[in-house]
Amino acid sequence: MVFTLPPVSSISDLPREEIVQILGHLFEPAPALVELVLPGLQQDSFPDYPTLIAHIHTKLLSLYSTAITEDQESPSTAHAMKSLLTILSAHPRLGAKKVESTHSQSEQSSLGGGPDETQALVQLNREYEDTFPGLRYVTFVNGRSRGEIMEDMRERIEGGRRGGGAVAVAVRDTVWRGEVEDAIEAMCEIAGDRTAPSILFMTVNCTLQELSPLETQLFFSSLFLFACAKHTSAIL
Repeated sequence: MVFTLPPVSSISDLPREEIVQILGHLFEPAPALVELVLPGLQQDSFPDYPTLIAHIHTKLLSLYSTAITEDQESPSTAHAMKSLLTILSAHPRLGAKKVESTHSQSEQSSLGGGPDETQALVQLNREYEDTFPGLRYVTFVNGRSRGEIMEDMRERIEGGRRGGGAVAVAVRDTVWRGEVEDAIEAMCEIAGDRTAPSILFMTVNCTLQELSPLETQLFFSSLFLFACAKHTSAIL
């Protein structure tokens, strides 16, 4: 079943469960994220989805700032760290056999590759998580090949080992913190990419009402050719 995002202006008036569904669509289901951003989404209005995602990005950075404060014995700091790591782990591992999210299935299938590469990706995930305890590798695929993604993982793992390996769990470790910041950025880039089909649908729906039958036919022909070209470039 295809999920279509509602107009962003309506979000503050929606029931809680529908807002939770929207967040799961954009960021993967994560109760900690709901706890973090739901009050703001219920109270504020946003002109578009990019602005909403930018708002959530700011909230995630604020949570991150709380999580790495000097007072690591504070209950609020511990809660912030737990929430942050839970949110960052909401995305499935690249190469995982069981991926429930339709979006993640599509994003991972675009990587291609055979069984050997899949096994190598599983091993890289394991090494990444050993190098950066508490974190999971999250990246915006954005048309990159599996080989490019794996090379990025290797570089990050090597950088983490140079930075101290397992001791990177210390919240003041520069390399570990850099990975957290990159993961937050990647999650928001992925969310932005996931809004594109719904924004296109809403735009097309408004535009088609103003077109003649011939113009409508030409529009869909052009859209079909564009989709074919994009699919071909992804394969190459």
